[in-house]
Amino acid sequence: MSTNAPVKREELSAIFGYRTWHLEPTGMLRSPVMQHLWTTRGNVADCASCANPPSRECVCGFYALPQFTSALDWLRENTRSNCVGAVLLYGRRYVHEDEVMRSQFCDIVAVAVIQSILVKYGKPMLTESSVHRMRELLGINVELFEEATPTEAVCGSVSPQ
Repeated sequence: MSTNAPVKREELSAIFGYRTWHLEPTGMLRSPVMQHLWTTRGNVADCASCANPPSRECVCGFYALPQFTSALDWLRENTRSNCVGAVLLYGRRYVHEDEVMRSQFCDIVAVAVIQSILVKYGKPMLTESSVHRMRELLGINVELFEEATPTEAVCGSVSPQ
């Protein structure tokens, strides 16, 4: 269980990243690895093994990748993901040597569903109604593309560059 350890000033600044989820028929986003259902803002990492996630000694925390193309690669390779999005990571953070990032807190910025990737890799296509429910539930920008390059996808449009 997490404790309320003080957050350092440098931990208050956010890091921009990208990750994947599984869009449920209800419109909710679920982690492709853990059973965590996401909310738009204020997702808080919790861990049964360490007091203050993420820690170097544990694998807990919210994961993200620094490049949108890396998240697209994960989407293509991971059978449990069907959408990709942009996130802000803040609080305690840990960046691995391979640039994978983990954080204590995570907010969703935007989500893209790219149908051509789902079809190409044998994943069920998502309906506009599922995407619409997600927009209503989460109150964020969610785009449904038949085909898109990373620069066309909604996540690229919110890049900090």
